[in-house]
Amino acid sequence: MPAEDQGLVDKCYRLDTNVYDAVAAGAEDTTGLSSNSMKTGALHEWHYGAADGVLGPVYVLQSSERFGKDWWPMFEQMQVAFRKAARQLWPEKDGLLRDPHSQAFLKKFFISVTEEEFSRGLLWLSEEDQREKTLVFRRTIDDLASNASNEAGKPWLFIDVKDSAVDTEAQTFLREQLEMVPKHVETITYDPIKWGPGILHDNPKHAAYLRRFLDDFAAKMIESICAGAQKLAVEPDAVLEQAKPHPRFAPVREEKFKSTESTRIVEDAAETYLRSGADTSTALVIYGRSGAGKTYLLSRVMARCLDARAADGCVVIRFLGTTPRSSNVHALLTSLCGQLRRLYGKEAAVPSDFASLRAYFAAAVTEWPSAQQPLTLFIDSVDQLDDSNAGRRLDWLPVTRLPAYVKVVVSTLPTTPQSSSACPC
Repeated sequence: MPAEDQGLVDKCYRLDTNVYDAVAAGAEDTTGLSSNSMKTGALHEWHYGAADGVLGPVYVLQSSERFGKDWWPMFEQMQVAFRKAARQLWPEKDGLLRDPHSQAFLKKFFISVTEEEFSRGLLWLSEEDQREKTLVFRRTIDDLASNASNEAGKPWLFIDVKDSAVDTEAQTFLREQLEMVPKHVETITYDPIKWGPGILHDNPKHAAYLRRFLDDFAAKMIESICAGAQKLAVEPDAVLEQAKPHPRFAPVREEKFKSTESTRIVEDAAETYLRSGADTSTALVIYGRSGAGKTYLLSRVMARCLDARAADGCVVIRFLGTTPRSSNVHALLTSLCGQLRRLYGKEAAVPSDFASLRAYFAAAVTEWPSAQQPLTLFIDSVDQLDDSNAGRRLDWLPVTRLPAYVKVVVSTLPTTPQSSSACPC
């Protein structure tokens, strides 16, 4: 670089000799670009620019405000110097300047900020993303170039101007950039309009043009947002949504449970009942007055069972009254049968009428489990069921003649107030 240009660079930039570890910083990159070189641990040329891929000092631009009106002439001089130096440093990459897919660092010194944004937002995306996530609006003001020297309407906001004339180099880059738009990208083109000067709201043709553009843009954005929402929309799995919260309740409530001398009797009885191979054929019922702590005690039993059965058998849990489908027996059995059907890989659909549903549930509990895939069913607070389909009578719940590999544990209020107790039915 000539001494004059080097002096200008030294005036506008400050040398930072800190070594920047680009490889380590790769994980923190937030530009949205993907790079195979970054994945392999090498430097990404577009971000760091080292021709030989080694760490080194960098120049940091100082505030342009300190140079006042002299900044732009200085900037243009440095731009020419940087472009010349870049071509000398990377002569083999000069042909990549108009390659829409290239991210060569050389481009930094030639393309505008607008083109870089255009490249990041469109050209450097995958074809799938280009088709689904990009849209081009092509608008033309056919006499704008001839009005570049007319300051009325501020033409420099619509076209690159240099010394009160069209910047031909910038226009060439713009034309080439527009030619890079892939054919598969949706493009909306508008009829050319005349310069106003400016785009004037009180000009009927301009007003109609602006209205169409705004309507098109709004419609396309709504369409894109709806398409994205549709992709993200997942139809809820009724079985999973109903079953999922209950096992989460147990560990949370178990943390708040404190064993006492009297509760240990129930805990020990439950542990004995749930022990693998225990000779039991009836359900275990934990009962006690309201507020005695049955739910917390049962949560302790559930949590221990979940730990013990982590790799063995099926554990199904319901805290009645805590979810919409756990307050009446018809909804409860529908939910339980759906979960058991999935756990045991059965094809028969869950029936809707209550009599068939009750028989289906009985078979699911007593016939589907096996020694290889045992079942433990916990139902807390069966007294919380409403009276529909005689839910509180518990005729729907198998509690006797259970197979050895089926355990059923329920909690309830007693018929008469008394202390918490556990007993087999």
